[in-house]
Amino acid sequence: MKRLPRFLAPIFCFALANYLQGQQPPKNGFTILNLTPCSLNLRILAQTNIIAQLRGPEALDSGSSTGLLPWRFPPGSLRLETEEYGALEVPQAIQKTGETPFLVLEEKKSGANSLQVTVLPNAKIRTPVFYDAINLTPQPMLKIRANNKMIELPRGVRMRLAEEKILRYVLENQPEEVLETEENDNFLLIFFKDPKGKIQSIVSRDNLL
Repeated sequence: MKRLPRFLAPIFCFALANYLQGQQPPKNGFTILNLTPCSLNLRILAQTNIIAQLRGPEALDSGSSTGLLPWRFPPGSLRLETEEYGALEVPQAIQKTGETPFLVLEEKKSGANSLQVTVLPNAKIRTPVFYDAINLTPQPMLKIRANNKMIELPRGVRMRLAEEKILRYVLENQPEEVLETEENDNFLLIFFKDPKGKIQSIVSRDNLL
């Protein structure tokens, strides 16, 4: 059984500590997910303020996430600069105080060596505990058995899997996975296809600040 960690991601703790040195706590946050086929040397800016730099040994690996990054600046645009794909703007990435969306980075299908970003907002229907899922694979539909209930995941549509502290799920004849949280907590499972063609998943918290 995979017990989900209770602690904050190390990047978040480091950035939060910097913000709290004589400044107000962050009003928002976001998580970046790298679904490109390569590691990204990444710099993240809000206006001219550098939020985080991930380079060299700390580059954001393919199929991994940053964890929650705090953002105390007013809602608006983010700028993402990568050595591998150049830079792009994310307009209105966060629109309201307290939001912590997911920013999914992928290669553009229509152009070589270009990057696109999809903003996944927080769940609108919120309960004390939930596990949501979204299918970001090339497949138009994924079938998953979650807590003994069969669910079809259309591509790009967020769906609720369970509202219990334990989630047992099986995806397309893969071994059963079990996630458990000891607290009231909210999670999003993002399914994607890795460079080798295997369906993988990232589990990220979907908590508001």
